[in-house]
Amino acid sequence: MLILYELKKQLEKPFVWVCLAASVLINLWVLVSEGYSCMKISQQNQAVSAIGTTLISEENTPLLVQYLDEEYLTSVMRSGTGNPAEWLEFDIGQNVLLYSSNAYESGAKPLIMEISEPVFAERLNELQRNGENLHINGGEWLLGIVIPKLLMSISFECAVFAVLISVKIGGHEFTEKTANVVYSTKKGRSLGARKLAASLIAATLFHIVLTAVSALLLFIICPCGNLLSAPAFLENMKTGNIVTWFSMSVGEFILANAAFSLLLTLIFGAFGYSVWGMLCSVPAAVFGALGISTAPFALGFFILPGERLWRLLFASCPTSLIIGRAGFWFCESRNSIAIPGFEMISAVLWGAITVAVVILAVYRLKRVKL
Repeated sequence: MLILYELKKQLEKPFVWVCLAASVLINLWVLVSEGYSCMKISQQNQAVSAIGTTLISEENTPLLVQYLDEEYLTSVMRSGTGNPAEWLEFDIGQNVLLYSSNAYESGAKPLIMEISEPVFAERLNELQRNGENLHINGGEWLLGIVIPKLLMSISFECAVFAVLISVKIGGHEFTEKTANVVYSTKKGRSLGARKLAASLIAATLFHIVLTAVSALLLFIICPCGNLLSAPAFLENMKTGNIVTWFSMSVGEFILANAAFSLLLTLIFGAFGYSVWGMLCSVPAAVFGALGISTAPFALGFFILPGERLWRLLFASCPTSLIIGRAGFWFCESRNSIAIPGFEMISAVLWGAITVAVVILAVYRLKRVKL
């Protein structure tokens, strides 16, 4: 009941609604600013509607020219005749840009190659056998531009909200100067865990609602429903090949990324609450949580030398995953780290770190001097 009371108390105040409205407006601006991309996606969606399939073949190419660029069709058909061994040599052996965005080639690249090369080789062979690269899937527009930008916006907004709402719920009694009364009893000392649960539920609901509204805006501004069943593969000279580690459709790939975004939101929420529990000061907790969350990203990408293998730790932090790779999780691309399952490994690692700090914070709240 206390958890529901905490949620009701937050919904009755404008903070949550103002954050949600501001986030929706930002995401709307992101979509509107990608007008050219949305036009291309709409054309491809119309093409699929006309030919009744997402598969590009020699038979339907003449009809597709009415909707799609001939250069695009030619590149897709040509990619279908490629040799997986040649793809492997180019994508992993020669394409240094695949790793340059993470800037630790000399130290971590041999390990990454050793782990990823056999898996990637098998995945390319599977891709060729299934003809996944011969489908209309939104091309560079849907998966390469619109989705990463929109997903990064959603993830960033939800991460900040999760930190703020966790500090707001946890520090309510301290802000209202009632902590001496509430936390003076044995029952009051156990409020920490319940407030943490309330803040995580609030962050989850915020993420679900914002993602649903943003998806609705995407489908209104940029119809792409016909493309969701196509294999999630594209070849793009701007962002590099996007090859999912497992065979999945565009819709499944987007849902997987949205689910991982929610997981990162919960990690940020739990971390924000733990920082507040350690500091017991709302202003200090807000700046402390946001600052500490950003520090690994800043250290890993701007300060630390690139040849160190342990720089992978900083590249795996939640902030780095959002800013550098949102929309490119669960795949091999220039925007990802070429280790199968790297995102989940990162989530487990930083989730465990956050849980440890949360336990310390709740323990400290039970013994805080009032």
